[in-house]
Amino acid sequence: MKKLYGFALLVLLLAISSINIACSSCIGPAKVLPIEEIKTNETAFLVPLEGESKGGQQKFMSVDFLKTAKVATKRVTIPVTKRSLGRMWWSYEWLPTLRVVKVDRTPVTREWTSDETSGTTKKNEAITVESLDSIGFSIGINLTASVTEEDAATFLYYYAGKPLAEVVDQNVRGFVQSDLSGKFGQKAMEDCKKEKKAIFDELLVAVRGEFKNKGVTIDNLGYAEGLMYDNAKIQTAIDERIVAEMDVQTAKQRTLEQKETNERLESEATSKAKQATEFAKAAEAQKAKTTLDIELLKAEGMKIFAEQAKDIDWPDILPQGTNMMFGMDLPMAPAKK
Repeated sequence: MKKLYGFALLVLLLAISSINIACSSCIGPAKVLPIEEIKTNETAFLVPLEGESKGGQQKFMSVDFLKTAKVATKRVTIPVTKRSLGRMWWSYEWLPTLRVVKVDRTPVTREWTSDETSGTTKKNEAITVESLDSIGFSIGINLTASVTEEDAATFLYYYAGKPLAEVVDQNVRGFVQSDLSGKFGQKAMEDCKKEKKAIFDELLVAVRGEFKNKGVTIDNLGYAEGLMYDNAKIQTAIDERIVAEMDVQTAKQRTLEQKETNERLESEATSKAKQATEFAKAAEAQKAKTTLDIELLKAEGMKIFAEQAKDIDWPDILPQGTNMMFGMDLPMAPAKK
């Protein structure tokens, strides 16, 4: 009897275990709400995945609708809805009813050049055009573009989630290629070189106007290289001509510098000669003044002596005409009778 009870208990336990295993597979998936994180350089939009009508879907695709769907928070919880997958109560799944669409506003910079060491990539990405006289050449481009917070909805509407980098590499580059081809193609090669800056100034205005309306801000655009000719001989000839012109300019500059040096030396010599002449004149004048002063002193001495000598009883032993002092000849007193 005990063996019978033990066998019955074993069967019961096995039955309970089988029921638990079967029931565990009859439970549907748990309801877990997805969470989306939004970075500081991103603008997010909460877009419904279920449209009520065709008209409602068209409204959903408008810029105004996207502006109202912009998310202000940096963490979004996505609501879900249950969707049946079969006849049993556990045959279902949870589907999100909304989708978060993000726009990365990080600026994108491009260097489309022919030099693999200076460009964004190692490929030759310079813009290739042709002048009116069928001379082919290329030119490098430097460009920076971004999406502002205010224009994020417009950007999403026109480019439907396409990254800004792709928009720049495809749409913006295509516009630049077309615009430059048209402008350079209307000018002779010499005019292309002379009017390059004016052409790029016009290009910048055109590119900004075209893409601002689609949510892309062109922060700057300019040429990154000189004109690179397809025919190497043309470039060589231009280089040789420039070198020759530089040699001529160098010779002219040296001649001008030598002329200025000669004029400076001549001016210095003239100034020194003038100073020497003025010094000589001053010395001569000083000498004449000194001589005059001496003569004046002698005259004054003679005057004083004459006034004092008229009362002197001169000795007879002095012969007439004897110099008395200072080498001056004074009249002698008459001889006594």
